[in-house]
Amino acid sequence: MDGFVLLLETADTASSHRDTLTEALLDSSVPLYVCGTLDRAREILDKEQQIGNELLLGVLDVGMAKPLVCAQTLAPMAPLAHWSFVGVDAHSPLASQIHSPFSRMGKYFSSERYLSPQDIQKLLEESQQRYNHRDRLANINRQLSVSPRDPLRELKRFTQSADFLNHLFETANEAMIATTVDGTVVQWNLAATHLFGINSDTALNRNVRTVASDQWHDQLPVILAQCLNGADSYMTAELKCRLNSGALREVELKLSQIRDRQDNVLGLSLFINDISVRKRAQAALNLMNRHLEKLSFQDGLTGVANRRRFDVALEQAWPEARRQQAPISLAIFDLDHFKRYNDCLGHLAGDECLRKVAEILSQTVRRSSDMLARYGGEEFILLLPHTGYQQAKTLMAHCQKRLAEANLPHPDSPVGDQITFSCGIATIVPDSDDPTPLIQAADQQLYRAKQDGRNRICTDHDG
Repeated sequence: MDGFVLLLETADTASSHRDTLTEALLDSSVPLYVCGTLDRAREILDKEQQIGNELLLGVLDVGMAKPLVCAQTLAPMAPLAHWSFVGVDAHSPLASQIHSPFSRMGKYFSSERYLSPQDIQKLLEESQQRYNHRDRLANINRQLSVSPRDPLRELKRFTQSADFLNHLFETANEAMIATTVDGTVVQWNLAATHLFGINSDTALNRNVRTVASDQWHDQLPVILAQCLNGADSYMTAELKCRLNSGALREVELKLSQIRDRQDNVLGLSLFINDISVRKRAQAALNLMNRHLEKLSFQDGLTGVANRRRFDVALEQAWPEARRQQAPISLAIFDLDHFKRYNDCLGHLAGDECLRKVAEILSQTVRRSSDMLARYGGEEFILLLPHTGYQQAKTLMAHCQKRLAEANLPHPDSPVGDQITFSCGIATIVPDSDDPTPLIQAADQQLYRAKQDGRNRICTDHDG
C-alpha cells in the first residue's frame, strides 16, 4: 500500500517543518504534500484516496487559523493516520483543548513543540502497520465471502487459529504485554509501542519494569509478585509512569496469570490503558465541583460563609458536642441602625461597609472550628463549638473593639458616630437532637441587647 504525508502550515513557519519532514522522508518513497488551507487539504485527501493512496501522517502547524477545527474535519477522512500538532507549548490552552476528552480527535494524535526525523519515522511505521492490519482483515473477509465451503465454518476455523489470535493481539486498542514470571517481556503489541514509545524489538527480552520510570518502575515488581503469588489470579492497579520521552502518563494496569493445561503459572499478561486524559478531566471536574460548592456556601457580597453553610456547620457541630457533652456557643449580632446608614449614604456605600465589617470579623475569628456567616441583611452569626459563654463573650468583646478601632463612620446613628453592633450570645451543652433552642436563645439575647440601648453584648448567663 502506498502512503503520503500532509503538512498544513502557515507562511511564517513554512521552512522549519517542511525541512524536517523532507529530511525524514529523504530515503523513502513517501511523498509530502504541503498546503495552507483546509479546503486544499481536503482536495488532496480525496484525490489520493481515490487512487488507493492513504494518509500516513498529518502535521498541523498551530500557527495556522483554527488548527484543531482543521484536524477535527480531516481526521474522520483518515482515521488510521496519525495527526500531529507541532509548535505546541505543553502548558498552553490549545494543548489542553487538543488533549481534552471532548476534542473528538480519535485515537492517533499528539502535540509537541518539535517533531524530529526519528519521531516522524516512528509515526509513519505505526500508521503503516495499522493499514496493513486493516488490509489483512479485509482480505480474510474476502476469502471467506468467496469460499465454496460453509462461511460460518470457515470463520470459526479461522478464529481458532494462531493467525487470528495474533491479529487480535496486534490490533488491540489496549497495550498488551506478556512476561515470564520474572517480568521478562516475551510479547509486545503495537499499542504498547504507541504508549511507551518503544518498539517490540527493543522491548523483547528486557524486564518490563525498565520500560518506564516513576511508580511503574518502583511499584510494578510488587504488583507482579502479588498477582503471581496471590489467591486471586487477576488484579488491577493504577500507576504513574515516566516515559523515555520525559512525558508523565497515568495508566490503568490489568494483570492476569498465564497458565498451562496442568495449571502451572507460566507468566503474566498485562493490559495497559493510558488514562491520563481521563484523570485530568476528572481532576478538572473535581476542582470545578469544589469551586461550585465553595460558591454555593459563600456569601456573594462579603465573601464569608452564607446561611446555608452555617446550617451545614451547625448540623455537624451539634451532634459532636452532644456526644462529647461539650458546650457550644452561638452569637447573633447585627449592625446598629444600618437602615439609616443606607438611607443616608446609599446602598453601594452600605454594601462596601458590610464587606469591611466582614473582613474585620474574619481577621478576629481565627479558630478553624469557628464559623462566621452572614445571616441576612446586616445580621451576622458566629458558631463557636467547644466554647463556654465567658470565652464567647470575650471573643465578641474583642470583635467589638476591633470594629471600634476601624472607626467606620455612621453619619446618622443615635448610638454614636461610627458603625457598632448589638450581640446576643447563648451557650448550651446539647441534650437533644434539635439545635433550634440554641438559635432561639441567642436571638432572645440579641433582642435584649437592642432593648437595652444597642452597642452591647448580652448573654443567657448574665446575672
